[in-house]
Amino acid sequence: MIKKIQILIFILFALLFLNSILLSETYNYKIYFKGIKGGKAKLTINKNNNNVTAKFLLKTTGLVDKFYKIRDTITVIASYPNYHTIKLDRKINEGKYHKHIIFDVSKIDTSSLSSPIRDEYTAMIMLMDSIYVNSYKVRLNLFKESKEISYEFIKTKNKRILFNGKQVLCNFYEPTHKSSSKLKKKGGMGLSIWMSKTIPMKPIIIEFDLKYGSLHLELTK
Repeated sequence: MIKKIQILIFILFALLFLNSILLSETYNYKIYFKGIKGGKAKLTINKNNNNVTAKFLLKTTGLVDKFYKIRDTITVIASYPNYHTIKLDRKINEGKYHKHIIFDVSKIDTSSLSSPIRDEYTAMIMLMDSIYVNSYKVRLNLFKESKEISYEFIKTKNKRILFNGKQVLCNFYEPTHKSSSKLKKKGGMGLSIWMSKTIPMKPIIIEFDLKYGSLHLELTK
C-alpha cells in the first residue's frame, strides 16, 4: 500500500515537472495574409512561479509587407494554473492603423465583473497546458472600453492537417456562432486554433481577424 502511494506521488510530481518544462517554449510561424505568404511570427511562453508570460511578435515581409505592413507585439501575463489575464499589452501597427492597448486587472474594480478576465491569447496558452488537454470549451471574458464581452471558445471538430510532411490530427477551437456575431459587433478578433492532439497540445494553425482582413499562421516546426 505504501509503495503504491509512493509511486502515485512520484507520478504527480513528474507530471507537474513536465508541465512546467513544456510551458517554457518558443514557436515559430509562417504568416499568410489574404492567402499570400509573406511574414513570420514568434510565440514565446515562459512559466514563472504563479504566472505565465506569453509574447507574440508578428512581422510581414516581401510582397505582403509592401501593400500591408504589420508590426504587432502582444504580451500577456496570466495567473497559473487558472489562467486569468493579469496584464495585456498589445501594440498594433497594421498598415496605417496604429493603436496601443493596455489592460491591467489591478486598475479595475473586479468585484463588478461577472467572471474573471480571460483574453484570447490567455485562452490559447491555457489549452497548451497539459492540465487542460481534454477541455471541450473555455470561457473568455474580454474587457473593452470598460465593458465585458463574455463568450465561449469551443472544440467543434477533429481534423487532420499536413504538418512537416505528416498527417497530424488536430482539435479545432473557435468561438460559437453566436459569440462570433457578438465579437464582430464589438470589434473582437475572433481567434481560431488548430491544436495538435498531443500532450501538450501545440497550436499548429492560428487564425484571427485584423483591422483589414484576416491573418493565417502556420507552425514551422
